[in-house]
Amino acid sequence: MLEMLVVMLIVVILTGFMKASRPGISLGLFARNLLNTIQIEQFQALANRESRTVAIDARAVDTPTSYQKYPSTISCTQQVVTFNANGNITKGGSVTCRQYDQSIRLVFQIGSGRGRIEYH
Repeated sequence: MLEMLVVMLIVVILTGFMKASRPGISLGLFARNLLNTIQIEQFQALANRESRTVAIDARAVDTPTSYQKYPSTISCTQQVVTFNANGNITKGGSVTCRQYDQSIRLVFQIGSGRGRIEYH
C-alpha cells in the first residue's frame, strides 16, 4: 500500500512539471478566448445595428461591455478592431501575442469579416 502511494505521488509530481513546461497550451487557450471576445463584439454590432470597437493593447482588451486584463505572462501588440453596423470589419490587421518564447498571431481580414489564429 505504501509503495502504491509513493508511485502515485511521483506520477502527480511529474504531471505537474510536464504541464508547467508547456506554456503554449495556455497561450493557445488565451488566443481562442481573445478571438471569441472579438467575435462576440462583431455579433453585437450586427444584432444591434451599431458600430463596435475593440481596443487591444499590451496588457488588456477593452470592449464596449468589458475590460479584461491578460495573465501576467502574456503580452500582445496593439490593435484597434472596429466593426460597422453590418458586422463587417472596417480595417484588416493582426495582433501578435507572446508568452515566454512562444507567439501566436490573430489575423483580421476585410472581406471574410472573420479572425483566425496562426500558430508559430
